Amino acid sequence: MNDGKLRQAIDSLDESEQRSFKKFLLSPFFNKREDVRLLYDYLTKKNVRKYPFEYHAISKYIYPERKMDEQKVRLAMTYLMRLVEEFMVQVEMEESQIERQRILTRAFRKRNLIKHFNQSYRKTQEAIDESPLDNLYLQLEKNWMTLEQYYAIKEHVRNQEMNLQLLTDSMDAFYVGSKLHQACILKTHEKFREHSYDYGMLDIILGFLERESGKGLMDKPCVALYYYGYQTLTGDNPRESFEKLKTGLQLYAAQFDKTEQRELYFIAINYGIQQLNKGDASFVMELYQLYQISLERGLLVENGIISQFVFKNIIALGFRLEEHDWTEGFIKDYAQYLDKEEEENNLNYNLAKFYFERKQYKPTLQLLQKVKYKDLLPNLTARVLVLKTFYEMDEWEILENQLRNFSKMVKRQRGMGYHKSNFLNLIKYFLKIIHMNPYDKEETQKLRNEISLVQTLPEKSWLLSKIQS
Repeated sequence: MNDGKLRQAIDSLDESEQRSFKKFLLSPFFNKREDVRLLYDYLTKKNVRKYPFEYHAISKYIYPERKMDEQKVRLAMTYLMRLVEEFMVQVEMEESQIERQRILTRAFRKRNLIKHFNQSYRKTQEAIDESPLDNLYLQLEKNWMTLEQYYAIKEHVRNQEMNLQLLTDSMDAFYVGSKLHQACILKTHEKFREHSYDYGMLDIILGFLERESGKGLMDKPCVALYYYGYQTLTGDNPRESFEKLKTGLQLYAAQFDKTEQRELYFIAINYGIQQLNKGDASFVMELYQLYQISLERGLLVENGIISQFVFKNIIALGFRLEEHDWTEGFIKDYAQYLDKEEEENNLNYNLAKFYFERKQYKPTLQLLQKVKYKDLLPNLTARVLVLKTFYEMDEWEILENQLRNFSKMVKRQRGMGYHKSNFLNLIKYFLKIIHMNPYDKEETQKLRNEISLVQTLPEKSWLLSKIQS
């Protein structure tokens, strides 16, 4: 048994869950071993949790009358881990009342308790009808409950009529919506990684939805929003699909759970970022509004953490729109949710951004010298800010050396997806700008036109602002 795995699992329980788990361990139905209860008690002591496992101390605590036996301690750890896992299943079941009720309904049918079954079936159907959600999960629950009704009637009331159309309708909605949902996941992954996938029956599904026969499914938000999400990522008219996705989210977001809402909003957000990188300034406000809605819905903090990329993007948008008060409030409210391991890096980077926007370049560089992220992309983003700062300080020789070293570093990297070409394009046009003759109107106009035509280019607006028209 891996001691780190057990400790991480226990630490993932909040205070209320830890109290409940202690009661769980006291139930003889789940646990009859005193050593397991004592092991949990020992591992959750405040003066023990921050130190490495000490098998001798643990053995002495849970087996006070015996000699040190590491094997017995490891066995107790294994039993405790199994009970933590079982407890987590119980917690998940409590949070999914429809699934829990449906499993109870099935249990009654399998035991030929028909009166119990009928009552439980009605209760489950009421819960489905009253649910604020109407997502893919609910389509599957509708399908399973229709199947339960079918099996019960087949086994006990052979001549009773039932609505089997719901069986195929709910499965169609679940399968088609799930296929589109997963296609969005794959397509997003393809954009960030140099990898391609076989999408199986997706083309057949897309063709079906675009015909009149698919209209019924497109009336379901759990299908339509993933369809527009996929078309935003890959369709012939992504802007139109983006607008339809955005409208659909305004109308139907409450029908999806938070994880699903987060995925759909990030499809829209990532599309907006790509358009902004192409130089479409209209997406500054679009993104600002999408991020604000996501914040209001509680979608950007996941498991107590906000992504450093999201944090930086929101701050950059706030600065660009000169929403300084709002941006300052955002930093104060959400800095606490940054990953603690990168807290200092994020603080230094965003303070550097703050000083850069106010043309205070020396403190900008001083802060950026302290920024050393574990991950590649945030390090590259910080490096770009260094380059911009040297440009503003007219440090041309240092800037050119930095650009050439940066280019070598990016070319060596693998697994960057489209980010690699984006950064190399940025370096290319950075070098062109510092070598151009600013008094040659024909040369500067030609370079402006060339940069304007580049489809995806980080810092495009900033680069264009450095070329006199």
